[in-house]
Amino acid sequence: MLKYFFVILFASTFTTLFAQNIDIKDTITTNHKDSLYGYEGFYDIGDAFRDIGKFIKKDTTSVVKTKKRSGISILPNINYNPSIGAQIGIKAVGGMVLGKNPATTNMSTFATAASATTKGILFAYIANDIYTPGNKWNLKGSIRIAKMVGLDYGLGLGENEGSTADDRVLLNPDRSAYVYKYTAYALSERLYKQIFPNVFAGAGVFFELKRSIHESNGQSPTPLSIFSERKGLDAKDYNNNGYMINLQYTTRDNPNSAYRGIYTDVVLRANQAWMGSEKNAFQ
Repeated sequence: MLKYFFVILFASTFTTLFAQNIDIKDTITTNHKDSLYGYEGFYDIGDAFRDIGKFIKKDTTSVVKTKKRSGISILPNINYNPSIGAQIGIKAVGGMVLGKNPATTNMSTFATAASATTKGILFAYIANDIYTPGNKWNLKGSIRIAKMVGLDYGLGLGENEGSTADDRVLLNPDRSAYVYKYTAYALSERLYKQIFPNVFAGAGVFFELKRSIHESNGQSPTPLSIFSERKGLDAKDYNNNGYMINLQYTTRDNPNSAYRGIYTDVVLRANQAWMGSEKNAFQ
């Protein structure tokens, strides 16, 4: 009797195993829709404000949108750093592909932001990174306005005290910090031409103006004032203007938020007096 029981148990188990329907799918080679350039599933602070205004929080995972979503995201910026204090601001980023073939054209992007800190730092900018169809041309640049703070420790370590009181301030052997406040205005724009796949060569211009430079604690003289006087520079207002020569290599999958790829931009800056710069110089 026990022998018949084991025979029946084995037969039922064997039948159950073969009765299961195991469907094995190839999840590697199956073609899926590329969501890199899609925005329909995005949800940012702009959506949250609209939902709060209606006192209804939408379930973005189940609602089918009939209107095509734009590529713009609005983000808050809340931060704290001992050197700048508490920071609050807002940022908007966006992107789109020019032309009809995303496979051969990088995404064009723009960004703008504004922020302020409890230590009196204000910063705002607008930036663009545009690729024409087929990546034939790339236009990249920015406009920035800032109210900034900078630290100065003189000429640095390894210097002696000098022979005069001005030398001691300039060389600053005690490593005392001088805090400068100033307003900065900057504009740069450069144009690239694709010369090889993912390789671009270009040139551009830049204008950097610093105004109302002053030591926040009222110290005088300062390393900056002494250095500027000896070099024939204006310690309160000066310009760095000139042209650039660039070589760029990029394989990023998304310029706004890349998951993979390489981005390198080698820049030769030439400050030019005929363009308004204080001195001719190369960087």
